[in-house]
Amino acid sequence: PKQYTITAKTDSTKFGSVTGSGQYDYNTPATLTATPNEHYEFVEWSDGDKNPTRTVTVTGDATYIAIFTPKDYTIIVTSGSDATWGTVSGSGTYKYGSQPIITATAAPNYEFVSWNDGNTDANRTITVEDDKTYTATFAPKKYTITAKANDATFGSVTGSGQYDYNTEAILTATPNEHYEFVEWSDGDKNPTRNVTVTGDATYTAIFKAKQYIITVIANNPAYGNVTGSGTYDAESTIIITATPNEGYKFTQWLDGDINPEREVKVLGTANYIAIFEKDITDGLDNTTIKANKVRKVLHNGTIHIIKPNGEMYTIDGTRIQ
Repeated sequence: PKQYTITAKTDSTKFGSVTGSGQYDYNTPATLTATPNEHYEFVEWSDGDKNPTRTVTVTGDATYIAIFTPKDYTIIVTSGSDATWGTVSGSGTYKYGSQPIITATAAPNYEFVSWNDGNTDANRTITVEDDKTYTATFAPKKYTITAKANDATFGSVTGSGQYDYNTEAILTATPNEHYEFVEWSDGDKNPTRNVTVTGDATYTAIFKAKQYIITVIANNPAYGNVTGSGTYDAESTIIITATPNEGYKFTQWLDGDINPEREVKVLGTANYIAIFEKDITDGLDNTTIKANKVRKVLHNGTIHIIKPNGEMYTIDGTRIQ
């Protein structure tokens, strides 16, 4: 019999291999085999036969091409976080070796963190090699909450920091001594409050000085006049004065201060009493005798004794004032 050449080949050796090529006698059988490589599969021969192993009867020279194709794999793209935090895309069936794009899109106030394989690109191209699941992780964005006082000397605040979106921050305003909390800059009047974090925000605690009543009086209104009574802010400095009437003199304030005009710092409600007394030098005959710090004065022909504390007595010990 005459011999003929049978050629068996593949459209790509990358996809698979074939056997069966050779010289065959006329009218003898030739066995052809198509074997796909890993990740590929046999489709058919070039003449339409779909059997990867087949027998052909040799009737002449002939070529048979095995057609292979990449296998299909399933790619699943999913979110491992709350569904409201972000969305994903890219799931589907893809040929081995293809390069689809998978995408993770964060919702407002959230951000993409990473895929389950550690990749941190929200939009990425993958190479399909087998069935695989890609899981995106999202997280709330962090925002800065700033809590401060309108004046650091008036009081202190707590609560500043970085917070996740939609969480709560606790803000506290604590006044210093002699001050009081009024309200926050947004009008909230609770010194301790919870705020829901929706973005960067600043909260200013408004403090003000407490007010105290200062009362300035004379030990005897007939002896002299005083000024300075009123309502004042704590920590302020005011001036109080004591002015004696004619025939009287200022001796001291009840707290021992001897200055008729003085500055006082307001640290609370307080009373200041000015001590006035008669001016015994008025009308004297200009004769004054001092002995052992006790004064003897001659007044209208009568000797009077004046002690260091201002008390005045007659010569026989009777107190006059």
